Amino acid sequence: SFHFSPKLPHKSWEGSEAAHEARIATVLQAKPGDKILDCGCGVGGPMRTISAVSGAHVVGITINDYQVQRAVRHNQKQGLGPLTSVVRGDFTQMPFEAKSFDGAYAIEATCHAPKLEAVYGEIFRVLKPG
Repeated sequence: SFHFSPKLPHKSWEGSEAAHEARIATVLQAKPGDKILDCGCGVGGPMRTISAVSGAHVVGITINDYQVQRAVRHNQKQGLGPLTSVVRGDFTQMPFEAKSFDGAYAIEATCHAPKLEAVYGEIFRVLKPG
C-alpha cells in the first residue's frame, strides 16, 4: 500500500500504513461473516490488510480493469482470495444490491468523484441500516 498514514513512533512507513489499515477494521468492527465495501479499492492493498486482520469479506470496486486484475492477483498470491473480491464499476453507480454491506470505507478515492453526493449516496444505499 502507498497511502498517506501518520508515521507512528517506532514503526516504519510500511508498519504505520498497516497499523492505519488495521485500525479501519477495528473502527468498522469488522468480523468474520461481515461484508465490507472498499470504495475505490485500486490494487487492493488496504483490502488485503483489512480482510486478513478481521476475517471479514472485503469487496472492492474500482473503475480500472488493470487495477482489478492486479488486485485479484495479489489477493490470491497472499492467500486472501476467499476473503476478497474485486469488481470493475463506477462508485457513483454501484452494481450492488441495496443494504448489502455491513460496513464501508474509502481511502483517497472519493475525492475523484465528480459529485461527492453521488458516491456517498451510493455508499449509503448499499449499507445495511445501523
